[in-house]
Amino acid sequence: GAAGGALERTVRQSGLPLGLPSAEPFPKAVAAAAEEGDALPVLAWLDAGGCVNAMSTEEDVRKGRPRRTVTGYTLLMFAAASGSEELVGVLLARGAELDRQNSNGLTALMFAAISNHHAVALVLLRAGADSAIRNNSSRVTGGETALQLAKSIGSSDFVRAFEEHGRAEEEAAKDAGRAAEEEAMRRGEALLAELEAEAEAEARSKESKRSKKRKKKKGKGEAVGPSQGEASQGEAEVAKETEEEAAAEAKAAPVGVAAAEAAAEAARQ
Repeated sequence: GAAGGALERTVRQSGLPLGLPSAEPFPKAVAAAAEEGDALPVLAWLDAGGCVNAMSTEEDVRKGRPRRTVTGYTLLMFAAASGSEELVGVLLARGAELDRQNSNGLTALMFAAISNHHAVALVLLRAGADSAIRNNSSRVTGGETALQLAKSIGSSDFVRAFEEHGRAEEEAAKDAGRAAEEEAMRRGEALLAELEAEAEAEARSKESKRSKKRKKKKGKGEAVGPSQGEASQGEAEVAKETEEEAAAEAKAAPVGVAAAEAAAEAARQ
């Protein structure tokens, strides 16, 4: 029927057991709309309380094969098989599970691969679809990935989309690495500037204390009325203390700068 044509053709091409939609748990009209990529009836059903991750049960009806049930088809799988970017986007926005598999192990990405839909493949891959998932195909030990499935049936548009996405991901990773390096350098430079500012503030504070100390000693000397020799001796003591403090700061300065540079270098790494 209308609610089984596109999906039936898709599964037949894959070489996996064929199933026809049973209309449960979503109505035939919704299944048919999803197959055709018609978003409005699907949205109406979802707005009326339908579950975006509802799964249908289907029967294998091929002649000469034992009758079997295939379960787990979702609206996202129908949409991916239809090639509708719009409907796929709507379902993803409503919370459709990207990597859900039916009982044959097929995902929405695999339906895009089987149907050779370039644009839908990119939408699913950019949304984070897991391309490493394998189906239950008996043709390959351990099953096939979406890319292997696409190559096996000649879905060149899907393969091209997969390659485009791979290149884009690689470039994004490089950009992220460059951005992280630039951010590390910025943090390192900011840290170095902060340490230098603190060192300058500390130097100003010490100079202020020395200045106050000199003024205090000078004031005491003037109050007592020292002789010229005593005044000279007081000045000499102040000068000596100033030289000793300056020498101690000069000795410690390289350590502070080295520490700042080391911290900046660590931040860059």
